[in-house]
Amino acid sequence: MKAGKDWYLEAHNIAVNKAGIESVYQMSQVISIMSPQVSWQQNVINANRIYNCYMANNDVLDLQMFATQLQKVHAYEALAGNYYIPERALKTFNFANNISTPSDDRYITIDRHATKIALNDLSAGGVQLSKSNYLDVSAAYKAVAKKLEILPCQLQAITWLTYKRIVNR
Repeated sequence: MKAGKDWYLEAHNIAVNKAGIESVYQMSQVISIMSPQVSWQQNVINANRIYNCYMANNDVLDLQMFATQLQKVHAYEALAGNYYIPERALKTFNFANNISTPSDDRYITIDRHATKIALNDLSAGGVQLSKSNYLDVSAAYKAVAKKLEILPCQLQAITWLTYKRIVNR
């Protein structure tokens, strides 16, 4: 449980360590933008590669990594302060905010894992998450977190780490 409670603080510290020139939120956006479909370790490596590319003023499209060209451009532009994840991009918007301000209880990252946990579904594969479903799952996590007297992002991280251990992923 401790690892989950500290997960976003540790992610925040990763963003802080790279935010010497840029803001913590800008680096948090890079981490979030680069997160889909990669492990946390690979996510951090990719975010660092984007950051290093930006600092060297290199062409981000030359980077070879598991990411779309649009992800690379958005991440690079986020560092430059020219791109902000839109609020309608619920998962990446909330993930960036959870990393940037882990003590803010307004944000919670709901992804396929968080949804499967809420549905008590340990099967492989993804889930389709509409905006309505996202908001319903988010509200459920927030209600449980309030009862447990922890932050919603802490509950999400605790359940995510537990889910990964149980399904061996």
